[in-house]
Amino acid sequence: MRILVTRPADRAEALAERLRAMGHAPLVAPTLEIEACDAPPPEGASRAAALIATSPRAFLGAPLPPALRARPLHAVGPASAAAAREAGFEHVEQGPSDGGALAERIIARHAPAEGPLLYLAGHHRRGDLERALRSAGFELMIWERYRAVRVATPPPDLARALASGALDLALFHSARSAEVFADWWVRLGRPDLSMLVAVGLSPTVLVPLGDLGLRDRLAVEVPREEALLKRLANLYGEDDGGQD
Repeated sequence: MRILVTRPADRAEALAERLRAMGHAPLVAPTLEIEACDAPPPEGASRAAALIATSPRAFLGAPLPPALRARPLHAVGPASAAAAREAGFEHVEQGPSDGGALAERIIARHAPAEGPLLYLAGHHRRGDLERALRSAGFELMIWERYRAVRVATPPPDLARALASGALDLALFHSARSAEVFADWWVRLGRPDLSMLVAVGLSPTVLVPLGDLGLRDRLAVEVPREEALLKRLANLYGEDDGGQD
């Protein structure tokens, strides 16, 4: 299958490699660019009892102060945990690859009386983790460490692929990526997408694609990349590269 990968560049190539291992032909066209924020730490950050990171991107930009790197850090999944250790954190606890589940683990291990929690966050985020922790009585400080910026112009190879109908599927991990793709479609003169299937991490992710005349829009049941790859394997009967 000829598959469009719309993830930011820092994640796109790893996904493309997995698709190649499954026998697909990926076309990488990032809809968003990731850049570090230059925001200073929030007032009172030195009081943090523990830190939270839900993405390796939390460690972009300037290194964090040594005093913070000595505090416990709760990370979503192995990639965030590895990035935290590379950034010099001494006490990293790898949590589940889900913000809500990570919040449950933090609530089980800490008490609000211990002090505030410092979340090394992106500018755009779902908010599930924040709501869960604040509902449990925690003081939560947000330090925005990175942002995702829209890519204004579609790459020429994508323009050619869409004009010629050379793509079978397009993968979307966020509604913002889908919004950018929809903008690109308009810029490119609304090419015929009647043979293109969009696969997203949730129905919400696919909402911006509703008027593009796609062949179909499919959402996975669990909003994780592993589920997306398994959906592809199940749909088209291909080996999933041995991934569980």
